[in-house]
Amino acid sequence: MTIYQLIFIPFALASIGLSGWAIVAIVRSKTLRWKPAWIVGSLLGTGGLGINWSQPDDIILLLGLMVPPLMVFKVLPLGPVLAKAGFPVIAMIALGKVHMPSGTSGRSPDEWTAE
Repeated sequence: MTIYQLIFIPFALASIGLSGWAIVAIVRSKTLRWKPAWIVGSLLGTGGLGINWSQPDDIILLLGLMVPPLMVFKVLPLGPVLAKAGFPVIAMIALGKVHMPSGTSGRSPDEWTAE
């Protein structure tokens, strides 16, 4: 394994784990509105990393949207294997909304426990 593969694998696992965690949190949430939209948004990967797994001598910074957040595909039958992982920003926002205590807007986290 090269250093680029060792960078890509944790990033890809974190992207998948974060999307999965957000989807579970959204489904279990009792207060979040527009759950289907948040679930679809959690499956969107934005900027991320890409790598040619067959010859991993470089890693690529990707900008754009991708669904699902991790894609691995072969270009041609004898071509290279490419992998792309996007960071799920909307999943991060959803987790923040789900795990934020209700009625805390404008107050610091220290004041949340004072109630």
